[in-house]
Amino acid sequence: MTYEEALNYLASLGKFGIKPGLGRVSTALNLCGNPERQLRFIHIAGTNGKGSTTAMVAAILRSAGLKTARFTSPHLCDYCERIVVDEQPISHAEFAALITDLQPAIDQVSAGPDGSMTEFEVLTLAALYYFASRQPDVCIMEVGMGGRLDSTNVIVPVVSMITPVDMDHMDRLGNTLAEIAAEKAGIIKAGRPVVIARQKSEAEKVIKAHCQQKNAYLYAFGDDFSVTDISTTFAGTSGTYCTIKGIERNYEGLRINLYGKHQAENAATAVAGCEVFAANIGRQLDSAAVQRGLTEVIWPGRFEIFQLPQPLVFDGAHNMHGIRGLVGALSDLFPTQKVRFVTGILDNRPVEEMIAALAPLAAHFYATAADYHGVASPARIAKAAADQGVATSVVEGGLHALRQALSEAQPNEIVCLCGSLYLVGEVRSALQNSSENSSATRKE
Repeated sequence: MTYEEALNYLASLGKFGIKPGLGRVSTALNLCGNPERQLRFIHIAGTNGKGSTTAMVAAILRSAGLKTARFTSPHLCDYCERIVVDEQPISHAEFAALITDLQPAIDQVSAGPDGSMTEFEVLTLAALYYFASRQPDVCIMEVGMGGRLDSTNVIVPVVSMITPVDMDHMDRLGNTLAEIAAEKAGIIKAGRPVVIARQKSEAEKVIKAHCQQKNAYLYAFGDDFSVTDISTTFAGTSGTYCTIKGIERNYEGLRINLYGKHQAENAATAVAGCEVFAANIGRQLDSAAVQRGLTEVIWPGRFEIFQLPQPLVFDGAHNMHGIRGLVGALSDLFPTQKVRFVTGILDNRPVEEMIAALAPLAAHFYATAADYHGVASPARIAKAAADQGVATSVVEGGLHALRQALSEAQPNEIVCLCGSLYLVGEVRSALQNSSENSSATRKE
């Protein structure tokens, strides 16, 4: 099949929605010779910061001389961004050939008693099959949703990592932080070490209990590693990192090529995870490799700054934890400037709380929606903004909303597009393909 046919085939599986469970993907992997058994993994779950942490882990280990693979979701601009080896996404032709090769196994499983494989299950299968053909030294796998029943949980990692856990996907994962944390902690494997970011006490208690049950040694932010002296400037985010007990290495003045104090904590978790992984495979990280990896890491759509006539920020913040990080980064980098927010949010998010958190910085809201199912109506976003006393425009289409915001922004204002990675990806792709691209320069 062609690339377009492969995407259409995957889209046809999307109608089956989300069906938590490991049975279908396990059966498919077995039919394909269990490629996952040939690979070494770092497995990353959490509510926020999974993607950034995955990107940083891959960058550090690649700088240390390892061949890396990573699996992430969703993509921003191109489906093939999800399956990457040594920072090179799988090509369209390779992706089409991969899905063609796997289709017989997919169809066989889908005809079985557990029903059709889902789109994400097929992507997990495809990533593992492709990685086995490329034989990387380490595969960094980001959980899609939850952990315990996520299709990526068929792997047995060298190290499991859990980024900050917060309220999200309550319809699937539970109505309390403890219930959600238990789902995330489902990636913990017997006897395998676990590295966790700063957690709320309720979530940390659950994770620690799972580690005790699985005899999995825990390295926790604050107890076993930390970061101090955090600062965010246009040169990036820097801090002093004290890494895990037993290794006892300090990294002073590390700079991350990402913005926001929350990224310093993500980096601390990433560095600790890399240290634990290296120790468990008989290697030692070089300090220069850690610095080089963090300096070179690029993770588009997460407080990504473009320089137009005035600064333009793209940020995929899509829940309260992410919005708080966005507000902090905007306040650090643009302390005297008001913001024109181009905002589209999914309907199952706390829209009103998110808008209320952004409102103190806002000069104007442009309420819009991504071309994606399950989006909140722009009218709901506009009402939430009006309730906060902020002027609002309802604009159909994210690119149109962005153009209007840019045309109306005053010299002392900035423009920020946020609320959903789907909105960021859609508009970022359109912007790159439009005339604006010639005058937009990404800050590095």
